[in-house]
Amino acid sequence: YQVDLKPNLSSQDIELLYKQSLYYINPKEYEHFGIAVLESMCNNCIPLVHKSGGSLELVPFSQLQFQNEKEVSQKILAIENNSSLKSELLVGLNSNLSKFSEELFELQIKNHFTSFFDLTRSKK
Repeated sequence: YQVDLKPNLSSQDIELLYKQSLYYINPKEYEHFGIAVLESMCNNCIPLVHKSGGSLELVPFSQLQFQNEKEVSQKILAIENNSSLKSELLVGLNSNLSKFSEELFELQIKNHFTSFFDLTRSKK
């Protein structure tokens, strides 16, 4: 397998790179949310994330979480050697993406503000 490190890419180059990639590795410990992880998932990459922080909400599958560098290669090999596992993970990741849709976000924000203003009005 080939690993390329490419810093400071344009948005277009990043999108092209995602489309050419099978996996996305985010080694950041205690990542707050991980927008790059979400972007990779939207482009059908399989993300592997450090077993800490907010990325675990995006990638709740232990097969895609690691604590050290050695585990990353072991997990990729395990996925590559098991096509049914790979399919299950892709289905699960795509299903998990729906939690982060723009439509759901807008609905949740609207509901929070509605509840807040209803509560404020009732106290007057």
